[in-house]
Amino acid sequence: MEYCFDSFGMVPDTDITREYWFELVDGTASPVGYERYAQSINDSIPGPTIFANWGDTVTVQVTILLSSSTNGTSIHFHGIRQDYTNPNESVVGGIAINGPATANYNDDLSAVFLNDWIHETADELWTTAGVYGDGDDDDQTGSHLELAFEKGASYRMRLVNAAVDTPFEFSIDNHTLAPIATDLVPIEPYITTLVRAVPQVARSDNDSGDSIRAIAHYGSSTDTPPTTGYEYQDSCSDEDASDLYRNYPKFADSATPTLLQVYENVTSFKTDDNVIELDGDADDWAYLVIETTFTVSHLIHPHGFYSYVLAQDEGIYSSSSVTLNLDNPPRRDTSMLPSAGYLVIAVPLDNPGVWIMHFTLASTPPRVSTSSFSSAKITY
Repeated sequence: MEYCFDSFGMVPDTDITREYWFELVDGTASPVGYERYAQSINDSIPGPTIFANWGDTVTVQVTILLSSSTNGTSIHFHGIRQDYTNPNESVVGGIAINGPATANYNDDLSAVFLNDWIHETADELWTTAGVYGDGDDDDQTGSHLELAFEKGASYRMRLVNAAVDTPFEFSIDNHTLAPIATDLVPIEPYITTLVRAVPQVARSDNDSGDSIRAIAHYGSSTDTPPTTGYEYQDSCSDEDASDLYRNYPKFADSATPTLLQVYENVTSFKTDDNVIELDGDADDWAYLVIETTFTVSHLIHPHGFYSYVLAQDEGIYSSSSVTLNLDNPPRRDTSMLPSAGYLVIAVPLDNPGVWIMHFTLASTPPRVSTSSFSSAKITY
């Protein structure tokens, strides 16, 4: 292997601080031709991309200037852990950190977002994406992303699915892809075929599914190419964990906000608080088994710590029949809980505080659940 490095245990000190200023404002937007109220960062959707080098310190100054919304608002970074800052934990935008990679490439295309656009409320969940209108209809508004390629060159694309309710299969016609990282974790590259983004109808009702694409071209022509997409299986599932072999091996050992309660020195929590107390030392681990009887898959995202996927499948979890993967399990920022299935994750107890863990499914009725389902209180 040409590169093998622990990008988390060994971090260079560049002695460089990069500062960004974000203003969260409200207004209207129409990225696909349908205008409605929206919140944005610096009047941009997606927001500005944060660029930094491995070892830099990034400072983000956030000013909330919302006038139409009265909800509490914060900014949260995916893929970047904020150690010991949960009282201030606060990105609709990209994060591009330059550093060692597990494969060479000629050019970095930065963040490429896959998104949907909700016309009305999240409960109604009527979505279109890509452009407003099908194919090359005369009534189509908006435009496709265009990517100019050079023959023989390779490109790095940092794919971000920022959609509310749409999983995507991503591919480039007549090209192969080599994933080199997941959730900012370097992995050994592998070749796959699965620009054309296909919404998975198993979890998405999208009126313009065939129109969600970018145009990658050689030369100056930006006409829609007469190419055919790869065959794929419609599903709402994670990448196979066996493909996500981390470049640096890791072995896992066998109604009142919780944060406010802790601030007020509350030490006993009610069952309805959904607090999981994890006591231990900084080198201890906890295993969490998450199960669902819902016939819809969910994305699980913990704040404050990295999670390592030990097992995930449909069906009922049993410790006597399910074998946990303790040999270099993939580390994920967000993991898929299969429909009517289970997810087992390991988390290191090295970041004391109160951290939320939640699923991301905007269409879940509020009477069933809010966007969060538990908080982890880690103490030493």
